Order: sequence, then structure tokens, then C-alpha cells
Amino acid sequence: MLILDLYVAWLEDPELNIGVSMSVNAWKTNSRYNALHLSKKLIPIINALHDAGLLDMAKGSYSGPAAKGNRTTRIRASEGLQAMFGEAKFVRDDVTRFEGAEVIILRDAKDSNQRGKEVEYEDTDSTVAMRKELKAYNAMLTSSFIDIATLSEPMIRMATDDDASRVHIHPDNSQTRRVFSRSNWEMNGRFYGGWWQRVNDDWRSKIFNPHSPSNSLISLS
Repeated sequence: MLILDLYVAWLEDPELNIGVSMSVNAWKTNSRYNALHLSKKLIPIINALHDAGLLDMAKGSYSGPAAKGNRTTRIRASEGLQAMFGEAKFVRDDVTRFEGAEVIILRDAKDSNQRGKEVEYEDTDSTVAMRKELKAYNAMLTSSFIDIATLSEPMIRMATDDDASRVHIHPDNSQTRRVFSRSNWEMNGRFYGGWWQRVNDDWRSKIFNPHSPSNSLISLS
């Protein structure tokens, strides 16, 4: 899973880093938010790959202005691993999201510098119904070809104050989730994850499904 994550990140941007915790206490194998049951065993694997020259690593790297700490380690494929990726006999579409990933997210209260932490919860009739509905919606999005035909490649460069971020148009970037806040099911519950949420109104107006009968524009919120 680590290699696949690095591969996808490399395809999107060779300079893209993946944030990963090197604290054994951060890995909760039984968490509903860890559907693949990844464990602290990844830590020595990451170190071994780094020692072998296959990973670039920045321990406790810079995490932004006003951050309380720079505790998140950043990793990316080294030039050696990138060369191996270039010879891979599979492509981006062969790597997909795990279908069992949690899509109903509950977070606790946050301070001014951090987003809330994910909170474990027991399912209720309401959360089961929300999850079923959202998974059906995501399945519909996956089966739909949503595109911007004017692009020469499936990627939009969005200018920001500091640099230009990239928004990649891919089925995996069309999957959504609902996020509730302050450990309260009455707070927020907004949908996040769709690539169209990261682009401006001008780009959104160009989104369409070429396989629809009318070839008409579609609306995605």
C-alpha cells in the first residue's frame, strides 16, 4: 500500500509529498478510519526504504504558518524509485481507492491552528442510512465520465498566493464523504472530496458528461 500511494503521488506530481506519522501511537489498526488496518509496522518499512535510497524523507518537516509543531514526516519517491515507477507494467487506472473506506466522518472541536481529530463512534440507524446513500452516490459518480473537454490533459492548475496547485480529474478524485464537526451529528455534515470542489466557478461551468444524450452540462455542488 505504501508503494502504491507513492506511485500515485508521483504520477500527480514528482515533487508531491505524503504526510505520515512516525509515532507508534498514531496507528490504530481497529479504527473505522483505518479500513486497511495499516499498523505501526509501516514505520520500520519506511525507514528501511529510506536507508535503501528509495525514499526522500523530511522528518518533522515544516507544516505551515502558525502551526503548533512540525511533527508530520513527509516522504516521496526518490529518483531511484521514480525510475522504477517509469518502468512499471501498470498504469494509474489500475490503482483504485479501497471500497471499504469510511465515508461518514465525525470530528471533534478544533482550535485556530488545527482541524478536528477524527472521533470513533457507534453506528446508528441514521449513520447506516447516510453511509448507504453516500456509497450509492459515489458509485454513480464512478460509473459516470465527468470531464472538461477543453483540457489537453486531465489536470487543472489553480493559481494561489504562493504557487500553483494541481487538481487532477480522475474517478478516484470524484469520491465524496460527509464530515460532521464538534463530535455532534447536528454540526455541518458537508460533502467533501470531489475534484470540482477545488476549482472555481469558471471551470465548473465547463464540466460535462460527453456520454449523456444531450451532451449537456451537468451540475456538481
